[in-house]
Amino acid sequence: MSETKPSQPPTPKPGGLRRFLTFALPALVLGAAALLAVALVKTSPKAAPLPPQRSARLVETRLVKFAAQPTIIQANGIVKPAREVLIYPRVAGEVMMISPELMPGGRFAEGAMLVKIDPADFELTVRQREADLARSRATITQEMGQQAVAKREYELLGEGISEQSRALVLRQPQLAQARAAEATAEAALELARLNLERTTVKAPFNGTVRARNVNAGMQVTANTALLTLTGSDEYWVELTVPVDQLRWLRIPRAVGERGSRVRLTSESFRHGKDSREGEVLRLLPDLEPNSRLARVLVSVADPLALRPENAGQPALILGDYVRAQIEGAGLPAAVALERSVFRDGDQVWVMSPRKELEIRPVTVGYRGPETLLVTAGLTNGDQVITTDLPAAVAGMSLRTATDAPAVEAGRGPGMAQGGPGGGGRMP
Repeated sequence: MSETKPSQPPTPKPGGLRRFLTFALPALVLGAAALLAVALVKTSPKAAPLPPQRSARLVETRLVKFAAQPTIIQANGIVKPAREVLIYPRVAGEVMMISPELMPGGRFAEGAMLVKIDPADFELTVRQREADLARSRATITQEMGQQAVAKREYELLGEGISEQSRALVLRQPQLAQARAAEATAEAALELARLNLERTTVKAPFNGTVRARNVNAGMQVTANTALLTLTGSDEYWVELTVPVDQLRWLRIPRAVGERGSRVRLTSESFRHGKDSREGEVLRLLPDLEPNSRLARVLVSVADPLALRPENAGQPALILGDYVRAQIEGAGLPAAVALERSVFRDGDQVWVMSPRKELEIRPVTVGYRGPETLLVTAGLTNGDQVITTDLPAAVAGMSLRTATDAPAVEAGRGPGMAQGGPGGGGRMP
């Protein structure tokens, strides 16, 4: 009978432990690292939550300064002659000569020769009237001699005649008739000389020829229009002005009073930038029929800039369309603002000392086409916002180009400090 030996457990192989360490050790390291990371996160400083951030809006402003302000009324108008006449001859005859400057646009000084009519007939008439005058004076001399003889005869007759007979004896009626004939001859001679002088047609004032209807060799009469002459010392400009703006104008009511000053510009001026000065002369009695606007007459002295003191200034052209700025009665204390800075009627935006937007209602004393004069609602030193801000609301934060850019959080920029455990700003 064979003997059975008890069984023994198998002996592990040396390579099994090595494989266990190969897989278990990295797992232990990773787990320890995860635990350390969790511990670091839980013990790190906490950043306080930040309120919503908003940036200050960049704006441009205009400083308010109250001062005396003129009111400027805008108007348009047409240049017209202040003085224009048709020149007629005073005597009939043949035109012997015309001035070389007698053409449209030609300029003449007062008293300058325009047209010369043949004076031959008038010279003969003067000589005849001179002879008539000499004859009448000779008659007076002759009659005075006869009167002396009659006086001596009267003295011989004595005082026995009537007063009426005495006048006849002394030839007093004959002497009176001779003196009357002398006066008539003198008047006829004066008229003849005047007609001779009128053969030279002269300019009645400083002017410019607007039209010419005469040539040398023409037969003219007192009913023949020779030319049209326009005065060059003054032009008028007829402006149309809204009726509600008339209260601002200084309109003379009598000769010698001064009216509002007017600045005139036109496309016909050089570069369209030059201007001429005028003065309100009168308010015309009726409205412009089509537009129902008031008509104001403006006087412009030396419109052609012929005087030395106006050398270099542009000349006005008759019929030209001009723009006018009339200086009306001013406001003693106001600030001028462009229409573009007004919001929702008579309101403006103001940047407060805290750099916040304020919506300020104002009082407008005068409304011009481009500029309004504010009399109340603002104070000196206020900064009126000229920038157009979309979706603007009162209290929004503002800044100007001279301020440093900033980001606002609540009332100021920045980040809260860390909580317990120390720390600072987050990197």
